[in-house]
Amino acid sequence: MGGPQWPALPAAGGAQAADASYQPYEPWRLDRPQRRGRRPAARPLLVGAAALAAVAVVAAVAVTVLRGGDSAPQAAADAVPAGGLFASNPRASFDGRTQHLTDVAAVGSTVVAVGDDAGAGGSHGRFLVSVDSGRTFQVAGVRPPAGQANAPGDVPRLVAASTSGWVAFGRRPAGGILWTSRDGRSWERLPYTAASAFQRQDRVQRIQAGGPGFIAVGSTSAKGDFTDAEPVVWLSPDGRGWERLTGDSLGIDAGKASLTLMNAASDGRTLLVEGKRVVNAGRSGARSSGAVWSSGDGGRTWKIARVPAPKGSVGLSIGGGPKGLLAVREIRDGDERHAQIYSSGDGSSWSEAGTIETSGYQRTAWLLPAAQSHVAIVLAEAKAVLLTSPDGADWQETGTISLTARQQPLGAATTGGGTFVVGTDRTGDDSDAFLSTHGGAGGERPIDLSRVPGAFPPDRSVSTVTAGGGGLAVAVGGTDGDAAAWTSIDGGTWLRAALPTDLTSRAQGQQLTAVTHGARGWLAVGIGGTRPRVPLVVSSANGTVWQEIEDDAFKPDDESLTTGAAASAGPGYAIVGTDGDSAAVWFSADLKTWERGQGADDHDLKADGDAARWMRSVVGGPFGFAAGGGVFKGEEGRLRRAPAAWSSADGRNWVLRELPLPRGFADGTVERVVAAGQRLVAVGEGFVPGKGVAPLAFVSPDGGQTWRAVAPPIPPGGVDVRPTAVLAHARGFLATGVTGRPGGTDVVTWTSPDGVTWTAARVGGVLAGPGDQRIEGLTVFGGRVLGVGGFVGDHAEQPVLWRPPLP
Repeated sequence: MGGPQWPALPAAGGAQAADASYQPYEPWRLDRPQRRGRRPAARPLLVGAAALAAVAVVAAVAVTVLRGGDSAPQAAADAVPAGGLFASNPRASFDGRTQHLTDVAAVGSTVVAVGDDAGAGGSHGRFLVSVDSGRTFQVAGVRPPAGQANAPGDVPRLVAASTSGWVAFGRRPAGGILWTSRDGRSWERLPYTAASAFQRQDRVQRIQAGGPGFIAVGSTSAKGDFTDAEPVVWLSPDGRGWERLTGDSLGIDAGKASLTLMNAASDGRTLLVEGKRVVNAGRSGARSSGAVWSSGDGGRTWKIARVPAPKGSVGLSIGGGPKGLLAVREIRDGDERHAQIYSSGDGSSWSEAGTIETSGYQRTAWLLPAAQSHVAIVLAEAKAVLLTSPDGADWQETGTISLTARQQPLGAATTGGGTFVVGTDRTGDDSDAFLSTHGGAGGERPIDLSRVPGAFPPDRSVSTVTAGGGGLAVAVGGTDGDAAAWTSIDGGTWLRAALPTDLTSRAQGQQLTAVTHGARGWLAVGIGGTRPRVPLVVSSANGTVWQEIEDDAFKPDDESLTTGAAASAGPGYAIVGTDGDSAAVWFSADLKTWERGQGADDHDLKADGDAARWMRSVVGGPFGFAAGGGVFKGEEGRLRRAPAAWSSADGRNWVLRELPLPRGFADGTVERVVAAGQRLVAVGEGFVPGKGVAPLAFVSPDGGQTWRAVAPPIPPGGVDVRPTAVLAHARGFLATGVTGRPGGTDVVTWTSPDGVTWTAARVGGVLAGPGDQRIEGLTVFGGRVLGVGGFVGDHAEQPVLWRPPLP
């Protein structure tokens, strides 16, 4: 890509943090109280039936039998996309996912908005592009580096553009991420090393096309809390290679104040940056003020730009473009507010231009460049007022974009076809993205993002499945942020079961994660909400109609309390989970009265100092109950995971046994446990130095009293291999797992006659290829294996149903 040539119509997204874990200084944000509760009216699914059909067709085409030598993948012809089999709740009042659009940029007739979509499969980046000045949008393709995948968490937050190219920036735990594009339609994610100039302790507030290339601004903190923030400028000729300037090499002096650069602007010759100074004033708290610096040599050297500050000044922001440089002072005069605009030809000397005194004025959110004018976006009483000026002196209102009290604008841009505002809508319990445009004479036109195929897939996941009495299979999971269950009598067709309607009055984030069948009926458990996590426990006599179990034993105290797995046996039913840093167990003989289980020793269940305990799985049998999980052990000043198992003859009293690790493993944990009579098999994962994540298996011949560790083989070409489910059947054991790094995981299997000797294989078809594939629940039903899981890709997410013959 060649270096961007200025002047051009630059990106005009607002300055916001690239890291959602903190709240940056954003003077354009409206201060609004949050409202709890759900939306009063249902909203449409975010992906139409046509889009789901298209995904199903693509996946169905991919169902192939891959052949080869002894290590050839297994046939996956019995794996099918199941988005149409597991129905959503038709009365859902929101979509159950979290979406944001955090920035937008435009050049000519091309508009690109960036953000993310988060659901059960993690958070995925979104690039929405329009090539017709915003009349229609589609999801832009993103090509990862060779040999890599677009991983969950790789999310763009900022975007900038010129006539020669585009760049987007995001954050990950180790630092930054960069994307580039020639035309805004197709994007390339650069290798992580390309963003090495953006360090872990940095915050990037704005990326802007200007001067000979691109400029990014923000701050860095040696302490990590940014009370000592120092300004940083990054410069790039093409968006691919960046130089980091700070300290003496930058030459922007903050004095005794902390200083964060919040914004950048340019007229093609001069660069401006706007900063926020914060001085600790002792007992009176911190005082903040704005300042502007200018550079005439492409950002190499800077000098203070002394923008006049008349009486009543309470804020400062900048803008620039082909028509010159502008600065706006927010003026408070009693109860009234207005904007005083200043203009400059060189960034050094400033003259009074005009004022903006819109009715209900709150603040000027953006000063944007247009080909022959400046555009101001003013926030005023639940609307964004658009104004234009040829020179910064005379401003004319050209329209408005309506904003509700729960909409937070985060970015804006202009094209010849209109002005665009993006942000987050928190009208309901979940957050949704919004994108609105005003096309001049065409008026305001909100963009219906539910009509953009693949932009924001529906929330639908199936966690596990169990076969029970009466020839019925029950699968559980969640849709639209609510818990869900489905039943089947043939394994191929599924009906949605009736869960208690009052569950939908709870907070978003419900999910059923386990289901079991016993002498008194069905029991399912999971998460009853994510703010905070609380137990969700439901039961059913027939699997089709469920009621919530409300018992004081499931009420949390001060810490997070979770129910994650359940099993049945002769004594009754057991549920396992966590209580803060401790393991938690509940027992009932009749599904009506529940009690908390106890450890035989004080620390069998309770955390021992820093040594947390957790239970992931539980199984019942003639031995009573057995559970699998792990503990943290402190060794040489650090903690490591150690696999663990618990046993109980009656479901009330539990004994902890730390399990041995095979040679070469540094740590490990148990994820799933099953039983065939007295023989127990547990599977999990561990870390092998120099090799990565590898599978673990443990075998007990005596109902969990003694255990033996084995290391199942790595499938051919396997990398970071993790078991996800295990099944006991008449001829032995079957386990499923995944291989690959996040964003590109494929399903693998292991088979064993005894839990000691395992044979590994890869699975092809829809259980392999781009995206993440998983099988997380297994049972035997109708003489075959019945497995459920999911597929998560860049632009699609849906359940998967797997029905291979018994091995």
